[in-house]
Amino acid sequence: MKSWLSWTLLLALLLAGAGCHRTTITEIQPLRTAGGFEGDIEELRFSPNGKQLAGACSDKTIRIWDASTGSPLQTLTGHSAVVASVAFSPDGKQMVSGSWDKHLRIWDLATGKCLHDWQAHIPGVLAVDWSHNGKWIASGGSDHAIRIWDANTCRLLHTMEGGENPLVFSPDSQRLASSSEDHALKIWLTKDWSKESELVGHDEAVVSIDYSLDGQSVATGSADTNAILWNIPAAQQSHLLRLQLGWVYAVHFLPDTKVVMAGAGKVMQFYDVRSGAYITTLPCKVGTITSAVIAPDGKTIAVAGRDNKIAFYQTPSL
Repeated sequence: MKSWLSWTLLLALLLAGAGCHRTTITEIQPLRTAGGFEGDIEELRFSPNGKQLAGACSDKTIRIWDASTGSPLQTLTGHSAVVASVAFSPDGKQMVSGSWDKHLRIWDLATGKCLHDWQAHIPGVLAVDWSHNGKWIASGGSDHAIRIWDANTCRLLHTMEGGENPLVFSPDSQRLASSSEDHALKIWLTKDWSKESELVGHDEAVVSIDYSLDGQSVATGSADTNAILWNIPAAQQSHLLRLQLGWVYAVHFLPDTKVVMAGAGKVMQFYDVRSGAYITTLPCKVGTITSAVIAPDGKTIAVAGRDNKIAFYQTPSL
């Protein structure tokens, strides 16, 4: 009997030790919240200086909040359907928006006026990004095409087939990462818009994507409830992150590129980029997460949920 008890105690201690680095931050309150919109936030974006937070809204508007207070600053109206995606220009003075109404719009954020409005995809736009060198706007549509536009003239420069949503430029503007209905990650070279690589790993559609600041890694989140870290120079999968909490609507690297966060259900989980090891979980006091983003300085996380609320959290000490 004593031997059985000893083995039971030892097994319990081993199991406890094995789980000691799987931590969850409990009962944390958001720093502040923001609201004032109807429907869902399709995408969140911080401005380059981190002072504003923009949201693409299903109520056909673009909302902009003061990131330090959560107070509303602007509501941009003009789209006639769901606004699916937004992106700031590198200097933070303008914004591009893409909508299910087929159109792209460029906005002057000082005045709130629409500077350009043109039809980009039929039947609708699903994703947009503005290159860090300021030269290009990329849009992905439900026509399964990616289109590259001159950011100054709005002239169409190139069209790539087989990718639409989501998409993101690399920090050095030399590559564009995208995905499509075939579940693959595609890397395009901006020097001639040729496809550099096509990487397969997800079992369902990719719904979120991010590039690390060092340009070495891409993270993807999928409807298959997992996230994947990809080694871009090696053109191969680095780590499979098994969240298993629902669609992974948010993936973002922290600025130091050592940690990646992934959002699904009502939590954000954090992983070590080099090893793929789980670090911790941040429970979020919002509805099911639809988008999340980290501020450029890495200190604040904004999370949107299906309860008409955005919550701001301090980035956990990792």
